[in-house]
Amino acid sequence: MILSLAPEELNTLADQLKAVLLPLLIPASESGRGSMKLLTVDEVADNAGVVRKTVENWIASGKLRATADWGSDKRPLYRVSVAAFWEFYDNNPVIIRNARNRGRSVARKR
Repeated sequence: MILSLAPEELNTLADQLKAVLLPLLIPASESGRGSMKLLTVDEVADNAGVVRKTVENWIASGKLRATADWGSDKRPLYRVSVAAFWEFYDNNPVIIRNARNRGRSVARKR
């Protein structure tokens, strides 16, 4: 079976699939709003394939939504919800690809 969809229909279908599939990525015990799974900066960096500092820059610039939990050393410990990570990841493929490429070029120079 082959479906032919217009771009706006494809976007609508993608949104509907995300709405259905995203909750399945979060275990049932964590599905409540108050206990939604939060990722650390290191987990976001690993999943996006970039370094920690890049994720901190995305948060500081407002590109990636995060919550701050102030640690004992008066530096914020950022947490990113799974939904915010996927929203950022889906809407910014060029930013992520460029960050990965910069990281590789820096690694080669060393």
